[in-house]
Amino acid sequence: MTQRNIHKEKETDIRELLKVGIKRELPNKTAEKDRQVFLKAGETLNPDWPEPAGPILITETDDTYPIQPNVWDNWVAFAYMAFDLLANEIYWKDSPEDDPSTFGDASQKGKIESFAAIGTSNGADAIGALQAFHDLEQIVITDISSKALRVAKQNLRRYLDARESDCEMIARHGNLCSGLKDLKVDVVYENLPNIPNGNTDQGYRAATFHNKSLARKVKLDESKAVDRDIVKYLLLSHYALLLDAKQVLNDGGSVICAIGGRVPYGAISEMIKKAGYEFEELFSGFKLQTETEEVLQGYAAAEQKYGVKFDFYDFKQVSGLLAIDMEPPYTKLPGDELKKMLGPLAISAEYALRLYRKNPSRKFGHVVHMVRAVKRD
Repeated sequence: MTQRNIHKEKETDIRELLKVGIKRELPNKTAEKDRQVFLKAGETLNPDWPEPAGPILITETDDTYPIQPNVWDNWVAFAYMAFDLLANEIYWKDSPEDDPSTFGDASQKGKIESFAAIGTSNGADAIGALQAFHDLEQIVITDISSKALRVAKQNLRRYLDARESDCEMIARHGNLCSGLKDLKVDVVYENLPNIPNGNTDQGYRAATFHNKSLARKVKLDESKAVDRDIVKYLLLSHYALLLDAKQVLNDGGSVICAIGGRVPYGAISEMIKKAGYEFEELFSGFKLQTETEEVLQGYAAAEQKYGVKFDFYDFKQVSGLLAIDMEPPYTKLPGDELKKMLGPLAISAEYALRLYRKNPSRKFGHVVHMVRAVKRD
C-alpha cells in the first residue's frame, strides 16, 4: 500500500486491502455440511467483481486507527474476507456443483440492503462492505470519536462519489448502537476494544480501550459461568453491542464480530448464545499483535485481576509453523482446532510483556475469530 506521509494527516491507498476477498484458504463445504457455499482456495467466487483499478485513497489522522503497511496486520483485511464470505453465502442457493445456474441469484436467499459499521474509525470497513454487498441501499457508520467520524464520513463520501453510487450514507456519533435507534439494518459489523480504560478521548487509542463505565450498562450474574467468562475474559464490549444490536437488526439480520482469540473459544460462542443469537463461525486465522506494549499491559493487568490467562504467541514461531501447509492469514482450520493445535505454544500476556521489555523488537501474535451472530426469530 502506497502512503504519503504528513505529520498530522496522510493519504493511504487501500487497494491491496480491498483485493483480499476470498482468495485465501477457508474451510470448504465438506468441513461444514450446513454451509451452502463453494469455497475454493485461490479463486475469487464472483468473476463479475473486478479488482480495484487505480488508487483508492483514504485520509488518516491521529484520531483514526492506523492502516498497517502489511495487509494481514490489519483487522479490516479479515473483515473484508468475512464480508465476501457472507455475500457468497447469500448469493448461492445451493452448491454450484449441484446447480450452477443459481450463481448470483439473490432472490433465492435474500439481499443485504443495509449495513452498519460500529466504531468505524477511518471508514475502511464500510468501503469493504460496499464492495462485497452489491445490493446496499443504505450504509451507516458510527464512532465514539467525533473527530474520527468526520474523517470516516469524508473517506466514505469520496468512495461513493468516485463510483457514482446512490447508496445512502448515514453517519452517527455515539457508543455501540446508541445512535441507531431510529434505524433498521440487515448486518452490523463490530471490532470493538476489549481492554477497559477510563479515557476514550485518546485519538485512535479509543479503538484499543473501552470506557470502564460500560460495565454499568450490562447486568450480569457472576454466579453463572458464562457471565463470569464475559467479565474475566474482557468480552463485555462485544456482549453489550450484541444486546444493543437486537433493537436495530431486521428479522434474520446478523452481527459480524471480529474478536481476538486470546480467550477460550467456548467463551465467545456461549456469549453470543446468551445474548440471544445463533452462533456461526465464518473463519479463524492468525495475525500480528499491533500496539504491542499497550495491549500486553492491559491484558497482563486483567490476568492479575481475574486470575486468568490470555493466549499470545511468538509470532515468528507460530507463523513459521502454520506456513508449512497454509498461506497467510492461516485460515484453513476452524477456530477450536486452531486453538487446540497452538495450545502448547501459548504464552500469557504477563510473560509476553516481560519478553517484550527485554527485547522490544520481538513480535507477538494472536488468533483471530470472525464470527456471525444471527438474530433469532
